[in-house]
Amino acid sequence: MQDQIFENIIEKAEAAAEKKAKEPIDLSQYFVDYTRDIPKPTPVIYDPTNEDRIIVSEQNLFVIAGEAKSRKSFLASLLTIDFFVQHPDRNAILIDTEQAEWNVLNVARRICRGMNWDYEWAFRSKKLQVAHLRPFTKQKRREITEAIIRQEQPYLCIIDGARDMVTSVNDDTICSELVDDFLKWSEIYHCAIGTIIHTNKDGETVRGHLGSELINKAETTLFCKKDGECTKVESIYARNVDIDKFWFEVDKNTSVPRRSSNTVTSTQIFTCGTPKETKTLNSLPKKEQNRSQWIAEIRVKADMCSESTAKKYFEDYVNAGYLRKCTKDGDFYGHFQLYGPLPVPKLARQENPELELDNDEDPEET
Repeated sequence: MQDQIFENIIEKAEAAAEKKAKEPIDLSQYFVDYTRDIPKPTPVIYDPTNEDRIIVSEQNLFVIAGEAKSRKSFLASLLTIDFFVQHPDRNAILIDTEQAEWNVLNVARRICRGMNWDYEWAFRSKKLQVAHLRPFTKQKRREITEAIIRQEQPYLCIIDGARDMVTSVNDDTICSELVDDFLKWSEIYHCAIGTIIHTNKDGETVRGHLGSELINKAETTLFCKKDGECTKVESIYARNVDIDKFWFEVDKNTSVPRRSSNTVTSTQIFTCGTPKETKTLNSLPKKEQNRSQWIAEIRVKADMCSESTAKKYFEDYVNAGYLRKCTKDGDFYGHFQLYGPLPVPKLARQENPELELDNDEDPEET
């Protein structure tokens, strides 16, 4: 008798489950209404020389790849500086998983020097936040990273590096789950996420399933390669308009990365545009002036060129990041300053010089 009752209960449960399985499911939430207008994703970082060349847009992922010591972390700093120039009212977070705390501190200070920011102001305002996750386990790093993005709501988050969040770069399941997390976080929190990965010794292929999965899902992948005193950057994979390859160098006085030609000589401060445009740029004074004053200054330095030519030079210098808007108490105002070899500001948090250029860059993976 008891067995019969038990069998009846099971039959009823199975019948209910079968009936439920046959009921229609509301799938409307999964389909896109392509009759309505949806704005294009907002660029989070674009090529300073051409706004149509988008490096990464909102709710997307980008990758920086290269051999050890190819200055991938410096490229991340350069792109972060570009981001702040392009979005002065937004915030960014860098999450470091492999370097010592001293080196992480230097990365933050390098970006502040690139923006002419007071360290104390940048730290207190949370304009730039840098997290140090080296002491934690791989799983804990992932949990903390998601908590940081969820709570702090950065518009740009760069993770250096993804490899330290998985037990093996060749574990298909774990690596796919991590990349899916990156995509999910960028979608939910409306931000752009970048990460740094190592290539094999050929400098052209990435390591393991993790590297392949990141490249497959990224909007843009930038490859770094040392090229003499400079680092060459090429965008081999890009969903948008291809990014022209470019070079950057690291200023020996400030450790601030800046775009350059691959033929920089020791007598040049910058390289930009035509020889005459470069010569004019190199002769400009390092002081604050408004737009009209800079155009007048450029005319003089360019042997009294026309005003229209001087305006073109000015716009080129601004787009390339050599002339940048100045800040006062955190707000932008109408002056520009030449972005060149900058003295380290003598502030309470800036008394220590940075280590040698390569000391905070890409320790070899084991």
